[in-house]
Amino acid sequence: MTYHDMEQTPRSNGHDTSGVADKARKAAEGFTARATETAENAKAKAYDAAGKGQEQLTLARSEFERGVQKNPGLAVLGAVGVGVLLGLALRGRR
Repeated sequence: MTYHDMEQTPRSNGHDTSGVADKARKAAEGFTARATETAENAKAKAYDAAGKGQEQLTLARSEFERGVQKNPGLAVLGAVGVGVLLGLALRGRR
């Protein structure tokens, strides 16, 4: 028996269930509409946050590149320092 058949068939006690089925269908449609709207809002916010994050990353990269161009010696010294720290940290794990 399908849902449609059940909707059209009255209960054995003589009560028509189509009103209950209509209320359930309307409630489900309302829930679906609210869930869809919430998901669309979340998607829009996620895209907005991703766009802002990408802008900030691009800006930070540009500033980093300018700093390296202005002070290449400092950049090399910083890279050596990071290498030494990583070497010490990894050596300590053995």
